[in-house]
Amino acid sequence: MNTDQLAGGASPNAAEIRAQVARSVKSLSVVQRRQYSQKLCQHIAQSNWLDTVQYLFIYQAMKDEIDPGFLEETAHLKGICLAYPRTSPDGSMEFFAAPAAQLNSNRACTPDSNTLILLPGRAFSPGGHRIGRGRGYYDRYLQRYRASCPAIRTLGIAFSLQIFNHLPQHAGDQSSDAVCTENGFLGYT
Repeated sequence: MNTDQLAGGASPNAAEIRAQVARSVKSLSVVQRRQYSQKLCQHIAQSNWLDTVQYLFIYQAMKDEIDPGFLEETAHLKGICLAYPRTSPDGSMEFFAAPAAQLNSNRACTPDSNTLILLPGRAFSPGGHRIGRGRGYYDRYLQRYRASCPAIRTLGIAFSLQIFNHLPQHAGDQSSDAVCTENGFLGYT
């Protein structure tokens, strides 16, 4: 878990946390990122998080993110439909059903109580608070759909070096129900 203060005792703002995380993740080798991603996906696959899920909203990882792609086969074996996000120039985001590695589907998915959304982030707190990349796609998406279906489940996924005891919060920020790292779950499982 990272320290929550900068030199001199000041609490970091979101931009400083993003910069610190970028440096820390960059220090991981490609092999380490892959191993940590596999371990995280094993924790999720062996937990009860996928037991009642019909839809898994997943994403294709950028090189500096934990990669949830190792869950695709597990989802397929359990009969879980995968959906991937697409963003629009207007700042909105929707998820579209797709077979693994085929992202040109035009079937938008609406999350419901049988949906698990995996949340990427730059940083998480053990309580599920999250700092994203700063564009607010997931915050707006969750705010919109949680209004009509508060039972949507969300799981933040990150490298353990992305966990901070406290994160700055702003109006509209959406938290995850729990967080999983390569070391296991934070919050409830």
